[in-house]
Amino acid sequence: YYYMYLVEGDVCFMTFCDKLYPKKLAYKFLEEVKSEFYIQHGIDVKQARLRPFQFEKFDNFIQKTKKLYKDTSSARSLSTVASDLKDINKLLQQNIDSILLRGEKIQRVSAMSEELVNSSRKFEAQTDRLVFQQLCRKWLFIGSLLAFVVFVVIFLYWY
Repeated sequence: YYYMYLVEGDVCFMTFCDKLYPKKLAYKFLEEVKSEFYIQHGIDVKQARLRPFQFEKFDNFIQKTKKLYKDTSSARSLSTVASDLKDINKLLQQNIDSILLRGEKIQRVSAMSEELVNSSRKFEAQTDRLVFQQLCRKWLFIGSLLAFVVFVVIFLYWY
């Protein structure tokens, strides 16, 4: 056996279950009993006017609800669990979609950064090529001028 309980304000709702009874159903049972209790006795709880004999009428509700939850294969129990599973499934699907969307954004940012790295490499190569061309022009001019001066000196010396 196991027991489950819910504490809401000054009231504790408790149930004992067979160890094979689904915990989800036991929790749903407690939630339903709690809701109905506060519907019937919520004002009395707030004003602290409850006496034990006032619960005789509420015991009828507990017994009816217990019958509904007793058979774990009943359609009501199965539909409750099925609806909870659908809600969980929707939540998980939303989480997965959110993660995939983040993954797409990360892939896009990664692709953009890779493209930026490639562009910077191309820019660096072009810069190196332009620096080399500028050096060649500068030294070609100086070399040409020096060759001309040497040619003039040789020409004047021989003639």
